[in-house]
Amino acid sequence: MTFAAPYRLFFLVFVFALFVAYVILQRRKRVYALRFSSVELFDSAVTRSPMWRKHIPAGLFLCALAATSISFAQPLRSFEAPKEQTTIILALDVSLSMEAQDVEPTRIEAAQQAAQRFIDDMPDTIDVGLVTFSGQASVVVSPTKDRATLAAALTHVQLDQATAIGDAIGISLRSIEGFHSLNAAEPFDPQSAKIVLLSDGETTAGRSEQDAIADAKQAGIEISTISFGTPSGYILYDDPATASIERLRYNVPVAEQNLQEIATATNGISFQASSLEELDNVYDNISSTLAYETKTQQIAHWFNAIALVLLVAVATMSLFWFQRLP
Repeated sequence: MTFAAPYRLFFLVFVFALFVAYVILQRRKRVYALRFSSVELFDSAVTRSPMWRKHIPAGLFLCALAATSISFAQPLRSFEAPKEQTTIILALDVSLSMEAQDVEPTRIEAAQQAAQRFIDDMPDTIDVGLVTFSGQASVVVSPTKDRATLAAALTHVQLDQATAIGDAIGISLRSIEGFHSLNAAEPFDPQSAKIVLLSDGETTAGRSEQDAIADAKQAGIEISTISFGTPSGYILYDDPATASIERLRYNVPVAEQNLQEIATATNGISFQASSLEELDNVYDNISSTLAYETKTQQIAHWFNAIALVLLVAVATMSLFWFQRLP
């Protein structure tokens, strides 16, 4: 909780001063004890109500003053709210190296599972699109709020040779531009569109990553990247040049440097994940950053309500116990 006018909390000092004064006055009363000539007279003079009752209204009254002082300082509550008019393109690497089993069950299956949870967790106000890339990049699903369509598309991705990261960035940018040109109710704000790119390698086909970075910077769209896999990843394949029944091993260690450069150059965030659990955590982090924003809300009325309830309680107790208002 924060305050729009924190200096007004100084009034709590006066509330504390009243509390100290009340305690001092109660102690002084004990010094001036009455003396009675007989037990009968003492019994007739002493009230039969419990002594603690007289302190409760005073305590509640001071609490009401404290609540009013806090309200006067204009307290604010921070909370996370879904962003409106945000577009996220999820660009997924579907090159053959994603068959590697260094991430259980495989890189691609883990990526599909984590992406599905990421999409499901997106607020309904967010439009999400899906781009896949191997030797070529294609828009599988244009930005949409239809989570069922995205889920179906994720389960039917096909792996292929090569990795075209530059093409994936370029087609993601065009998908965003095309979507907003068709939904131009308000001027397009580049800050409301993001690309999340997951890959395990470097560009081996298509346009260069540097050209794609230049386009993203010109468009003002951030790219967050995820390098997914481990240095020990490999795939097995059949060698068509031999008649051997043994499969050949091809090492596919994860590449990180190029993805970090893409994120840094476009003011995005780079992540690394080597397991499904880590990838889920990365997507949680990305979701909280891209899909939600911190807002503040005035909550002075909460403390006004507390003060009102306390004052009503003080008046009720005083009437029932002492037949007077405080």
